[in-house]
Amino acid sequence: MLLSPHYLPSSTLSPVTLRAVNDQLMKIEQLFLLPAGLPGRPDTRHTVFAPSQFNNYASAGFPGLVDLLYKIDTLQGKERADREEEIRKHISHLTIFMRAAEKFIKDVHLI
Repeated sequence: MLLSPHYLPSSTLSPVTLRAVNDQLMKIEQLFLLPAGLPGRPDTRHTVFAPSQFNNYASAGFPGLVDLLYKIDTLQGKERADREEEIRKHISHLTIFMRAAEKFIKDVHLI
């Protein structure tokens, strides 16, 4: 766990510890970037937060997955099978990113 379950004001952390926590947060943010971009959106690389592709007034959590699931119920045959394969591939990427983030995070008290 990065921080204890209770909020720690920054004044209770040493400057070195605070810097280490900040460095972890920046690195974790980078871990969730997909170099080739989201499926169908090569210019959008963040896998956790991005503007919605289908609603200009909203953002989407896990936008690649949201995009891939959009109107999937209208697809049939090969098009549906191809979309499902893309979904499996994207979930695999997300799982790898989550595991990398989990391994990277260190408890603030152990820094």
